[in-house]
Amino acid sequence: MGNIIIALPNEEVSKKISAGLLSHGYDTTVICRSGSDALSEMSNLDAGVVICGSHFSDMELSQFADYLPQTFNILAIIKQEKDYLVPEGILKLFSPCKMSDIIDTVGMLLENTGIKKKRKKKDLRPERSTEEKETINRAKVLLMDRNNMSEPEAFRYIQKCSMDSGTNMYEMAQMILMMTS
Repeated sequence: MGNIIIALPNEEVSKKISAGLLSHGYDTTVICRSGSDALSEMSNLDAGVVICGSHFSDMELSQFADYLPQTFNILAIIKQEKDYLVPEGILKLFSPCKMSDIIDTVGMLLENTGIKKKRKKKDLRPERSTEEKETINRAKVLLMDRNNMSEPEAFRYIQKCSMDSGTNMYEMAQMILMMTS
C-alpha cells in the first residue's frame, strides 16, 4: 500500500511518474484510474499525497477535494489554460514539467504530512562500533607491514576476502589477526 496515489488520465504518464518516484526512494505509489478509486485507496492510509490532473474520469477536481481527508494533499499537474479548474489551496504544476519538480514537490508535501521517504539501502547499514573500527585498522596495519601494501590496498584486500567468504569486514579482520598471531 502506498502513501502516494497517482490518478492521472494517461496511464503511461502515471507509470513514468511512479518509476521516477521509485528511483528517488518513494516506493509507495498506487496508480488509480478514477477519483473514486483514489478515495477508496485513501481509506486504507493514514496520510499521503494524490497526484492528479484537472479532473477525473468520474468527477471534477473540486468534488474530489471536498471528499479528501485532511491528512492528504493534492498535487495537480495541469495545462496552464486549465488553471481555472483547480480549486484554491491546491498545489499545482503546469504541464509539461520536469520530473525533478514533481519529486521535489511530492517530497515537500509528504514532509508536511509527516511521512519520510524510504531510506536507501546504503543508509540502512549500521555504523561500525569503535571496537570494530580498531580491529579493522589493526588488520590493515598488519597487512601493510607484512605484505608491503598501501592502506587502500589493505582495506580492499579485507573487503574482498570478506565478500568472498560471506562474512563482514570485522569478522574477516579478526580472522586475519588470529592467523598471524
